[in-house]
Amino acid sequence: MDAVIRDRGEYEFSRFEDRENLKKPLAKRSSKTKTITLFGVFSYMLGIFLAFLMIFSYVRLTETSDTTAKLKKELNTLREEVQSLNIERNKLYGKERIKSEAEARFGMRKIEKSQITYVNTSGDDRVEINESEGPLYDNSKLVAGIARGFDAIVEYIN
Repeated sequence: MDAVIRDRGEYEFSRFEDRENLKKPLAKRSSKTKTITLFGVFSYMLGIFLAFLMIFSYVRLTETSDTTAKLKKELNTLREEVQSLNIERNKLYGKERIKSEAEARFGMRKIEKSQITYVNTSGDDRVEINESEGPLYDNSKLVAGIARGFDAIVEYIN
């Protein structure tokens, strides 16, 4: 009969059944217990730890992105404030304001064309001494100055 069942594609499962166990009442049947291995416990704990670590990472990422957004907003506010302060400063200390203050307080005014003097530097350098004014230095004053300097040195040494 086994050959007939195999030819039809059917299988006989009776050999896999535990007939002794089926005859007993449910309370007395032997249960096949699963053994827990150390590797299983370690794998389970590692899985829980990695899940916790992933959740913690997402929390930190969210906090960091919130802080970044807040700081960017503050930076834009400060840039706008700097721009408005620059405009206000330019109003207070602009070129025209400084010019009017210089004219009013210090009596300064723009140079006139008659005050401009041009110097020709293309020619040779030379010095002219006008003899009618007298010598540029007096010999007696020169000797007196040297004597005073010498006396000061001697006095310092003593």
